[in-house]
Amino acid sequence: MDALVFLLFITVSGALGLGTAFSLHSTLQGLPTGTDQMQKISHTIRTATFSFVRKEWGVILLCTILSGVLLSFLLETQTAPLTISLFVLGVLTAFTVSALGLRSALSANTRVCEAARHSPRAASRTAFLSGATLGLSVLGIALLVLGTGLLGLGVIAEKNLLQSPEILLGLFLGASSVALFMRTGGGIAAKAADIAADLHDDSRNPAVIVDHVGDNIGHVAGVGTDLYAHTVGAAVATMFIGAQTIGTQSALLFPLIIVTTGLLAGIISTILIGMRRKSPASGKTLKRGNFFVALLVLAATFFFSRQFFPMHMVRGISLCIALGLIVGIIISAIAEYYASPLLRPGKQLAEAAKGGGTTTILLGAALGASSTGPFLLCIALAVCIAYSAAGLYGISLVTVGMLSMLTLPLAGGASTPVFDNAFGIATLANLPQPVRNTTKDLHTKASISGARSRGFALAAGFLTALTLFTAFGEKAQLSMTNLLHPLVLIGLFLGALLPFLFSSMVIMAVGRTAHALIEEVHRMLKRKGAANPTRSLTIATTVGLQEMVTPTLLAIVAPLSVGFLLGHEVLTGLLAGSLIVSLLLAITFLHSGSAWHAAKMLMESGKFGGKTGDAYKGILIGDAIGDPLKDVIGPSLFIFVHLMLTMALLTATLFPASGLL
Repeated sequence: MDALVFLLFITVSGALGLGTAFSLHSTLQGLPTGTDQMQKISHTIRTATFSFVRKEWGVILLCTILSGVLLSFLLETQTAPLTISLFVLGVLTAFTVSALGLRSALSANTRVCEAARHSPRAASRTAFLSGATLGLSVLGIALLVLGTGLLGLGVIAEKNLLQSPEILLGLFLGASSVALFMRTGGGIAAKAADIAADLHDDSRNPAVIVDHVGDNIGHVAGVGTDLYAHTVGAAVATMFIGAQTIGTQSALLFPLIIVTTGLLAGIISTILIGMRRKSPASGKTLKRGNFFVALLVLAATFFFSRQFFPMHMVRGISLCIALGLIVGIIISAIAEYYASPLLRPGKQLAEAAKGGGTTTILLGAALGASSTGPFLLCIALAVCIAYSAAGLYGISLVTVGMLSMLTLPLAGGASTPVFDNAFGIATLANLPQPVRNTTKDLHTKASISGARSRGFALAAGFLTALTLFTAFGEKAQLSMTNLLHPLVLIGLFLGALLPFLFSSMVIMAVGRTAHALIEEVHRMLKRKGAANPTRSLTIATTVGLQEMVTPTLLAIVAPLSVGFLLGHEVLTGLLAGSLIVSLLLAITFLHSGSAWHAAKMLMESGKFGGKTGDAYKGILIGDAIGDPLKDVIGPSLFIFVHLMLTMALLTATLFPASGLL
């Protein structure tokens, strides 16, 4: 096997994916933008969004500098310069992903609104162009950076390829740092503005614009950088485990080859979907596209596994990739079950809302808690089979297999805020009712695709974290940990506590930001004339970013302090406790929030009493609680865990076996 040829194939494929994304964006730019009023509103949203991003990037830049200084003290002298350089590259490439996604989404919102004046299919196709641009950009940039990174380390820095994955962890740390700020910071602003906007049904309410800005930051830039970090982290951790357990270049390159075939299959599927007469962003079309991608990846797996591994390993390796593809499809279906207004959970909650807010909240919480069962069983079964088939390397390949098909789930999820913005523009521009109805219907349907995307991202986040945890065990040379040891139990307790602390910090951040925005909205609406959203945006940005400091420090300080003071085994307990509890919380938050939102959509369609009476008020309370849970806290939990795991993995050799205490 010629490693150089395969690295060039990976790099060129990444460039092809990125080139296709640019081509889709160029096609999008050529579409009509609508009336002057529509363009004016779109320009306001665009200007406000990039104002938020500039302030956010000022904070990220400061954090990057401080993190680089910290890493220079913590890392080994020989690897520190390369790891820190890749950390900075991870930050810059994550910024590139977010910028491409935002520019595409902000270009699409008014074009979707204009297309809706002609036909729903035209509007759907326009939004799909935007979502697919982000989906292809994520995998394209990930492969381009990883391919060139390995080429650079092997050819320029003259490093053994088997030693490269540990250095590449810096890339993942940088990408995860940006994802935390984009996903959580944007989500805090969006949900706080959503609360403030719902209090006053007034077109002058400045929180409406801030809400659209936050949706773009959280659901486009945040989701894009999040899944970019997942892809890089899963690939690097799998390469690390392959190098440690199998010890061949084939084991190191194979995960990148699988992701490459997933990207190429995604390009083909995107083109075919764009050629169909049916709505490109519809659920059925995206599901068929996912099945098509999965079949192509599976066929490529059978072919390449024979080139990379001995025949006795081929069946096990192929089975692990197939498990990843199956898990991705099943988890997305579970998320859709709780998010669809046509299925049982949404109908149950709408019926329960007749009893008021109390029964709505209780049933929604119960549905979320019970949903952990099928989710966990699916993951546990996949991990068990993968370990039996190919050991620790097999578990990591499940993650790679799942992430290889992320193009279409991400494209569907990224179209949701585009439809939301389009509906907002149609309403603010006072377009004819049929146009507003079309954009509203498309947004309602797209929200189900958004739920599938969130479920996919959640499972990918957990599996990536599990892969990183396995890599940490390999690096720390921990074959077994005694769970009955008091110090290990303390680590488990502390680890179980951290996700709750993080969640409480984010919930309080949403509340404080919402309170500040509500006061500003009250002040602005007392004045006559149009309200200026600039000050409201400044409040959302400043308060939201200030609230990000403590959770970020917690992710860095917790593993370092426990590792140095109490040693490897206690740190293992800390990481394991955080991993499991984060999964349970994230599943509960996602499905409770989705079910509340499904019931709200059901009642807004005129069923179960419609938008009048106490039942609708009760469901509004549930939706107001569920929105930050499913859109901000749940998705952010695994970014938080990833930062902890990466810090532990990078510094594992520095920790004394029994700690300093």
